[in-house]
Amino acid sequence: MAVAARGGRVIGVESPSGIDWRTRRMPGVEMERLDLCRKADVLAFIERNQPLAIYNCAAYGAYSVQADPQRIFDVNLLAVRHMLDAVRGVPGFQAFVQAGSSSEYGFNCSAPREDAATEPDSDYAVSKVAATQLVRMYAQ
Repeated sequence: MAVAARGGRVIGVESPSGIDWRTRRMPGVEMERLDLCRKADVLAFIERNQPLAIYNCAAYGAYSVQADPQRIFDVNLLAVRHMLDAVRGVPGFQAFVQAGSSSEYGFNCSAPREDAATEPDSDYAVSKVAATQLVRMYAQ
């Protein structure tokens, strides 16, 4: 990670499930387990760490085995709201970067431009579009 390589403090968040194949052995990154769907836990984490930026890559529902609609919306939308609410009180907070998904284009999936209309075709796609719009609303 470029921030860690330049000496900045980087905290990666893993789900409580313990599945860490994406985050294992990331040099210079402190790892912490946190359920982003639990508002009180997110608030406590943000209060304790006072981040200057968040890069949210958390997602659920992109794989066929991740089919629970409630969990899809909890992870992809509700958790984003918890983080956005929490950072409002952080002095000097600078950026919230939300990882989107090509799934947001859904039915419009034939090489869409970045400014093409989203046409979600699944719970996952809808949840990612909603999160993108939520971040946009908070930014404004």
